[in-house]
Amino acid sequence: MDHPAIDRTHRQRLLDTLTRQVDGARTSGEKVALLVVNLCRFREINIGFGHEAGDRVLDQVHARIRGALRPDDLLFHVGNDEFAVVLTQLRSPQVVRLALEKILARIGENIEVNGEALAVSAVAGAAVFPDHAGDQKSLINAADMALLNAKEAGRNGFLVYNSQMSAK
Repeated sequence: MDHPAIDRTHRQRLLDTLTRQVDGARTSGEKVALLVVNLCRFREINIGFGHEAGDRVLDQVHARIRGALRPDDLLFHVGNDEFAVVLTQLRSPQVVRLALEKILARIGENIEVNGEALAVSAVAGAAVFPDHAGDQKSLINAADMALLNAKEAGRNGFLVYNSQMSAK
């Protein structure tokens, strides 16, 4: 179920938030990370169980991601099967990896739909300002590139951007 107008609104909110966070990080000297999480085979859930079941899966995934985050981190549903997380006030690069591991582990727990346990999986990519990008748009591009490379590696995995990554 594609909602282009809703997606643009959420993407604009993400961009506005990243702009504020990056500007704040420039001033404070702290780091900001963008994590992009993409559900695997979500279309198959929508087709096999219906859009209502797909919506319940999305609600569960949203709650699970939120539960894996720190209180000040920000979560956006930016596409049909895609979520974005802004990790604020990073003091250690390990926080990014720990957050990604927690998010994927929580998403990977079965979700009950119509009395049936569904195995849900995801892939994720991440990038950090200012380590990997100098502004919010290049941060989005770097996180997306990491996501594309993670998709190539298979389900239930993640990658943090590095300069050797190529667009797939």
